[in-house]
Amino acid sequence: MLKKIIKEIKGYTLVELVLTMALMGILLGAIAKISSVPIQAYIDTLRRADLVDSAEMAIRRMGRDIQRAIPNSVRTKASGSVQALELLNTIEGKQYRAQGPAINSLDFTAADTDFDVWGPFQYVNLANLSYRVVIYNTGAINGSNFDSPIAGTNVYSTSNAPVTSTVPPPGTHVITPTSLVVTLSNPTGSTGHVNISGTGWQFAFPSPKQRMYITDGPVSYLCDTSAGTLTRYWGYTIAGVQPTSFAGGVQSALLASNVSACTFTYLQGSVNRNGVAILRITLTSKGESVTLINEVSVRNVP
Repeated sequence: MLKKIIKEIKGYTLVELVLTMALMGILLGAIAKISSVPIQAYIDTLRRADLVDSAEMAIRRMGRDIQRAIPNSVRTKASGSVQALELLNTIEGKQYRAQGPAINSLDFTAADTDFDVWGPFQYVNLANLSYRVVIYNTGAINGSNFDSPIAGTNVYSTSNAPVTSTVPPPGTHVITPTSLVVTLSNPTGSTGHVNISGTGWQFAFPSPKQRMYITDGPVSYLCDTSAGTLTRYWGYTIAGVQPTSFAGGVQSALLASNVSACTFTYLQGSVNRNGVAILRITLTSKGESVTLINEVSVRNVP
């Protein structure tokens, strides 16, 4: 009886165990190969979605800044592996008071220290004393070179119109200089007030629609394909030559990485159409690339 029980419960032989393990290995390998295809496809889809999201976020942010730029302040430049786009940021726009009884209007025939605007300021920080006022920036340049702004007519010019100039009037400009403090206030519910320190400022031209803009300074986007980055810079001073690099002390924010190609093009507007900024950016990861193109309409009515 004992021999019969032992015979019935005996295990597998070594040959049977080896064959079983071999068959299981073949089966598991086949299953892994079949299941790896949808898994890899899922991973690839996630990577492509991340690339699209990063590129779209960067282009949307650039588009928002461009659409709120001071009229005629958008300019582009290429230098080596860097594509640069610069603009002057608008904090708020108003209509200055030009004429009328018992109002403090803006004088364009001489330096003016203070004037009123229609409606109170809503978006500026009234305690901020670093704002600058821009009126009728035409963005005039010599030829087609954005690095050659004409003095007195372009916010990027660091000098006033020369004394020998007749247009604009000698010693004037379209933007208040950094040496003068601009103080904004809301004395009444229907009026805003602008005060310019010192002897005041004489603006070059009156705006046909009495438009006035408040700016907190320039903003630059630098796309560096050698570093694979798209970065936003701000908190620096205006310069006649458009910057394509920044040293320390300038505020910045990385908008996108894995950038393999980019192109920024700005087409100045005319009497028949608005200006157009064309943004093209390509992001590449694991051998796959995603390219997004966006055309931003720029209203340049100063």
